[in-house]
Parts: sequence; C-alpha cells; structure tokens
Amino acid sequence: MKAWSWQKSLLLLGFCALGAGAWEIRAQDGDASGDNDASTSGVPDQDDPRARLAWEAELSGPVTAAARQNEIKQVNLHNTKKNAPGAKWVNIGPTDADYEQNGSFTGHVRDSGRARNILFHPDYPDTVFFLTSGGGLWRTDNWSANSPTWTALTDNTTTTGGGAVDFGRNPNTLYLGLGDPYDQLLIGGAVVKSKNGGVSWGPTVELGTTISVRDLKVDTSTPKDIVLVATENGLFRSADEGASFSAVPTFTGLSVWSIVRTSAGWLAAAQPCPAPLGSRIGVICGTNLTLYLSTDKGATWAPISNAGNVFANNGRTTLAVAKPGESVVYAYAATVNELPPPGRSRTSTVHPTAARPGSRTTWVLSRIRFWAT
Repeated sequence: MKAWSWQKSLLLLGFCALGAGAWEIRAQDGDASGDNDASTSGVPDQDDPRARLAWEAELSGPVTAAARQNEIKQVNLHNTKKNAPGAKWVNIGPTDADYEQNGSFTGHVRDSGRARNILFHPDYPDTVFFLTSGGGLWRTDNWSANSPTWTALTDNTTTTGGGAVDFGRNPNTLYLGLGDPYDQLLIGGAVVKSKNGGVSWGPTVELGTTISVRDLKVDTSTPKDIVLVATENGLFRSADEGASFSAVPTFTGLSVWSIVRTSAGWLAAAQPCPAPLGSRIGVICGTNLTLYLSTDKGATWAPISNAGNVFANNGRTTLAVAKPGESVVYAYAATVNELPPPGRSRTSTVHPTAARPGSRTTWVLSRIRFWAT
C-alpha cells in the first residue's frame, strides 16, 4: 500500500474548504430568496407603476427623432421582405397560448394589450373597429354573431402600438395615431390614414419628436377633415385631411391627454410634465391639469373660465361626451400625483359639466370615486 503523501492531504483539505464555502453561500442564497419570495411568504407582489415606467425608459434609452426614423425604416424594410413574392411560412399553430409578453408585462394569459378605442360604423351596425395598445387595430363585420371574427388591419404599419383612431367625414376613412402612451417599447408618434376601412394605409406622417398618441379626434364640419392629435409633446393639427400636421403653439411643452367636441367648441386636457420621468414619456407628471377651449376648430385655444375653481387639483384626465357636440362633458381625473389612498391601487373622480355656447363653462364635482383594489 502506497503512503498517503502530504500533497494529497493538502489537496483534499482544499476541496473540503471549497465545499464548505459553497454550502454556506447556498444557504445564504436560500435564506435571501425565502425572505423575498412572494409565493412562500404569502404576500403578493405590489405593482409600482413609477418603477415600471422608469425601467422601460432605462431599457429603451432616450428616443430621438433619428431613432424613431431608423425604427420606421427597419419596419418598412421588414414589411417589404415579408410581403415580397415567393414562398411564405404559414402558421399551423399552436394558437392558444397560455403565456404572453407585451412590453413590460408578462403573465399566464392571452394578451394583446389594453383597449384604446372602439368604433362602431355609423352605416353598418355589424362593422366594429377595435384598437389595442400592443396588438394594433382590428375589424369585425359580424359583430352580432355569437363568435365574431376579427381581422388584423395594422400588421404592416410601422408599429402595432395603438394610440387612438377616429372616422373621417366618410366612415370608410380612418385616421390612426400610432404609439401607446404607456408601453414605451412600441415607438409611435405618427399618424396613418386609410381610405378603405383599414384594408390599406397611406404613408406614415410623423408628429415632430413625439413617440406616443394619447387621443385623436376629427372635426368633420368642414369640406375637409380637420384632424387633432394629443401627444406627450403637445397638440398637433392637420387642416388637409392628415397630409401634414403642425404643432399648436398653446400646447408647447405640455402633455395633452384628451380631446372632445362639446356644444361650446373643442375641449382639451393638458398639463406640464417635467423631469425626470415626464420629460421623456409624459406620464406621472405631478402637476395641475388645465382644460382648454377652442371655438375655431382647434386653431387657437385658451384656458376655460372654470367658475368657482371647481375643476382643480387634478392630474391626468380623460374627457368624454355621450355624443360629439353635446353640452354635458365628463372628466375622468386622477389626483395630481396619481398616488392611491392607503390600501388602494388607484383613485379617480368623475366631474360632469354643463358647457353652453356663449356661456361660462361650469363644473360640478360629483364626488363619485372609484378604487381598484
């Protein structure tokens, strides 16, 4: 039997020391993961929208006009290759995915993004357009069926990120604003137009340096459509049916959330959105929002009179009317800092108003609050 050398003893001692260290590190990792694992602690993960948006901003970096133009170029190149003649790949399934990822969201669900707009064709009740934040614009022509069939209309546009959509004077004309305001991974900040109900689309018209569209409305009271577009970087107006857009000076440096046509004129909700987060994507602004009124089809704007200062201390706001041109307007408003009450995730207030031509715009606080637990 050979003698056990001192070199072998030293080597064995080293292996034992490494093994002990590895076990100690593994034990520490196990303790740390156990403390933070929601499934073992019984405490669900809490969503932090500010942190989530900051992560998206850090992940994608600053979006410049050059970056957006390069993205449009690459998407157009991809679409050209995809639509070129020749053999094509055909999807044979599976189509029922139980796991989806959309921007910063990941979950065990089927997900095409939040609903952005629903448009019902004024002449054909069975024709409905449905715009989503990540899956683009869809159309069905058998809405009343038990299982309506849907067709994707924007797979060949520069992005499937949906901002807002509206009809022109002719309901077969669609104006589509690209870029969801909350999913900054799908860069938009542009408008495309279809003259055939979404079957095909015209050229992409960019809106300055914007990257998202919050709202889009069309004034059809003149021989040519006037298109108004709300973005994180001001309000844009087109007087030539979407061929070109110009920024409205009143909204320079403002984040515009919503536009609606009332009996007194066009109403818009806007607020300053300073750094650090708001300067890039125009959300969670932390400033008071102002309502602006235009009586010349969006050419010029001024703050509403706001008698009694009833509409005050509000942040991000969505405006709505039962029918365009009505005198009662609803404002769905967040708090200035968009902070929830204790134990709640979100709070909003509804403000009905009576706005009559030639009179002051008067707001009445309904004191109706909604919470999402």
